[in-house]
Amino acid sequence: MTKQSLGKVVPAVGIGIGAAFNWATLESIVDAADEAYRRRFLIEKCSHLADSGDIVPGPASAPEEAGEVISVVRHLTEVGGPDLDASDRS
Repeated sequence: MTKQSLGKVVPAVGIGIGAAFNWATLESIVDAADEAYRRRFLIEKCSHLADSGDIVPGPASAPEEAGEVISVVRHLTEVGGPDLDASDRS
């Protein structure tokens, strides 16, 4: 490759790499916001869950330190709701 053709390729590769990093960052932000919204919605809808500690703050994969953690998302899936954890298993 000549210097001139390399000068045309390097910016294009940089754009592609930058777009990939931006996409990954944005996807993680959207996932975190979606989980926070779902938790807030469930607490507002079923206020007794916030008092009983059934909805544990933090990521769904947090270690079980205080005993049994009840997964509201898993319960909704079992009673016929959408499988909201499908993205976590892939």
